[in-house]
Amino acid sequence: MKDGTPIKQEFLKDVMKQILSCKHCTEIVSESSKTPIRCTKYAGSLVPISVNLATCITCGDYKLK
Repeated sequence: MKDGTPIKQEFLKDVMKQILSCKHCTEIVSESSKTPIRCTKYAGSLVPISVNLATCITCGDYKLK
């Protein structure tokens, strides 16, 4: 997220906030990582696995509150 326009950065920041509200998301470890999001949905247990942003957006559970 270091490169790009301020509008793109603001959009990504808003998406990250929404993802953090997901019941499966435990944390975002590093925005520069290829798999920054720790998620329990695809792990099959309570121990989260690392997934990328596209996985979260495709899943869409972050939209359900």
